[in-house]
Amino acid sequence: MFANLTRHNIYAFNDIIEVMNDDEVIMRRIVDLAQIELEWKDVEPIYGKEATKILKELAPADPLLLHDMMVFSHQTDGKSEKEIEKLLEEYTHNDWLYDMKHFAKTIKRVKKVALADMKKA
Repeated sequence: MFANLTRHNIYAFNDIIEVMNDDEVIMRRIVDLAQIELEWKDVEPIYGKEATKILKELAPADPLLLHDMMVFSHQTDGKSEKEIEKLLEEYTHNDWLYDMKHFAKTIKRVKKVALADMKKA
């Protein structure tokens, strides 16, 4: 389901930026924006419109955040990678929406704390 959805490693990208000229950096940023738009189109049929809308409002740059939060949650519960993959493949739009509403609280709380810390720095 999510196997074809990959993200660029931001840390490696930051290392590459140091050797790129300004035009290349701008082009890379535009390409990254296009990649994110495609990922949103890819996840909407999986998450459903409502869960996608909520996630897009909370984390516009990370269409895979809900999936990754679910994986980490199930890992914490002791499930294997194969069990998690099977479970998520069987998820309905209602399942994703239920979990999105649950995780929305966490996302909002963490963002609030992070923004407060950034303002202090």
